[in-house]
Amino acid sequence: MTRNYSVEKYTANWQRRFRIQEKLIKRVLGKAALEIHHVGSTSVKGMSAKPIVDMLVIVKEFHALDRAKTKFEKLGYVFRSNYVKPNSRLLEKFRGETKLYNIHFFKKNHEHVPRILNIRDYLRAHPETVKAYEALKQKLLNKYPNDYRSYSHGKHEFLDALAERAKKWARDN
Repeated sequence: MTRNYSVEKYTANWQRRFRIQEKLIKRVLGKAALEIHHVGSTSVKGMSAKPIVDMLVIVKEFHALDRAKTKFEKLGYVFRSNYVKPNSRLLEKFRGETKLYNIHFFKKNHEHVPRILNIRDYLRAHPETVKAYEALKQKLLNKYPNDYRSYSHGKHEFLDALAERAKKWARDN
């Protein structure tokens, strides 16, 4: 799959962009959005990342989100069901061909939620792991500059091992 992408140095602008989308989601979904988290590499201060802000929204049920689908689409989002994991929703936002946001929706007790949050929290607490992850991303970017799928697949083994370390770390802390 050919798709241009980049890995950029950390910028505090990613946090600002998260806050803007957080307010928009709260305005559209209200109390149906139980929790909203900034996740992924852009949520880790100092970490290089693709400049796509990843968010995790926890909901009790998908009814409110599914009813708000048209509102989100009018705001420029692309809506996908069960795209990342079963029993999930994803909103993507683009400017032209450039992806700006991935907003992941999961029900409160979905098994994937702890993995996402544990990895984020572990990276925030372990700068040596951040450096290793950044080095891997740069290596993959150099190897697959126009092949996002290969870049993404190249991170799986590292992320699976990181998820196990993060799970143990979260349990022990």
